[in-house]
Amino acid sequence: MTLKYDIKIALRPAAFCVAFALSLACAPAIAESNLAYIEQVGNDNSASIEQRGDNNEILLLQNGNGNTAGVFQSGGDNYANIQQNGELNLAVISQIGDANIAYQRQDGSNNQAFLAQNGNQNYAVQAQTGNGNFASLVQTGDNLRSTDVQNGNNNTIIKTQTGSNLEHNVTQTGNNLYLEVHQTGSNQSVTIDQH
Repeated sequence: MTLKYDIKIALRPAAFCVAFALSLACAPAIAESNLAYIEQVGNDNSASIEQRGDNNEILLLQNGNGNTAGVFQSGGDNYANIQQNGELNLAVISQIGDANIAYQRQDGSNNQAFLAQNGNQNYAVQAQTGNGNFASLVQTGDNLRSTDVQNGNNNTIIKTQTGSNLEHNVTQTGNNLYLEVHQTGSNQSVTIDQH
């Protein structure tokens, strides 16, 4: 199934919900100029999106079976991109603020990725290749950067960043790896390569 929403004017919530039976969370005020594109190939895939504000954009692609994805964006000029290839993957993005960018890609089965950004001009990437991987990121503040790459099976990354001008870069290669990073303050950078 391919659905494209190009919202240029305020829409009536009831009409919006009836038109698209995707279990979308519909709010009384849907603002102008938000764009969402959903493409699903396979069986039993589920997608849920909600956008509040102006000039937000979502691209959501699912290829496989039993995948679940959700995106919530509130503010302006936010961008979220989810790509799932495989089976029974779960990906969730929440962005509150302005000019935030989030990417999630899953290739495999039973992977889970959770990404939350609260603030402005934040950037995050989560990429999972393999099976049974778990990644969680919470960024609170402004000008925060995070990249998480998992290659293998049953790996875990849990990260938080709070402050401004912080950066995390993590790569996991192998199986059954665990990593937890919590960073607060400003003008700091962490790069970790775990095998």
